[in-house]
Amino acid sequence: MNHLGHEEANLRVQLTWRFQEQGHPAPAVAVQQMRDDGHNWDQMLPITEEVRKLCRTCLGNDTMKKGFHPLINITARYLWGHIQMYLIPMAVTSTKGNKFFLHVLDVASGYSSLRAIPATDAKTVAA
Repeated sequence: MNHLGHEEANLRVQLTWRFQEQGHPAPAVAVQQMRDDGHNWDQMLPITEEVRKLCRTCLGNDTMKKGFHPLINITARYLWGHIQMYLIPMAVTSTKGNKFFLHVLDVASGYSSLRAIPATDAKTVAA
């Protein structure tokens, strides 16, 4: 490949990175955005897919089979081994000044606890 070929390939990769960093879209969406912007060349989708595989933000937030942290199933074998917590805003403030519900769910047993709390700061939730 001559110097112009390397330079052109480099420009295509830089352009792909620029579109990737504008919201980190899926490869097909990024290709469509580039085409809508007037850019078009052979192998756009494979180049965009490779750029996405190198993007730290996409790897950290994506659920691909391989990557920064792939999606895994949650299993809980022991009581209180895995809990889920939800903070739910109340429609009105209670007479005691509570504005939120704290819902705690034990995944293993299905045990659920609902408590009214005044704020969502760490000290209030942990108490």
